[in-house]
Amino acid sequence: MNYEYCTRDRDVPIYNTPRWNNHDFDTAQTVFLERGRVTKISWTGMDRIEGLTYVYEDRLWFMNEEQHKKACDIVRGSEIISSANYYEVFLSAFFEKPIKLEHILVGLNRADGFPYMLFGYKKGGE
Repeated sequence: MNYEYCTRDRDVPIYNTPRWNNHDFDTAQTVFLERGRVTKISWTGMDRIEGLTYVYEDRLWFMNEEQHKKACDIVRGSEIISSANYYEVFLSAFFEKPIKLEHILVGLNRADGFPYMLFGYKKGGE
């Protein structure tokens, strides 16, 4: 597990825009990991935490475009963008329930060169 790009500070902006030629991101890298958590390599070759639900950021828009716009409006103007707290507020607004974000991965789509994010979360009360 390469934690070179990883922070455990919820208020620090994460590294979420790797360039197309950064081969560190050919496999998604952990960029945020909740304190006290440890990842394991899953069958996909990516870091995972057992018991979390994972969702790709771009899939949220396809799941519910209107809900995605509403969540964007809620986080728009936040003081600290691109931090774990920022994305936690976004996900809670999107799912309309408290979410505890514990893991964020960033990778590069080799087909188009654009980065993607993967959020690992659980329901807030769990």
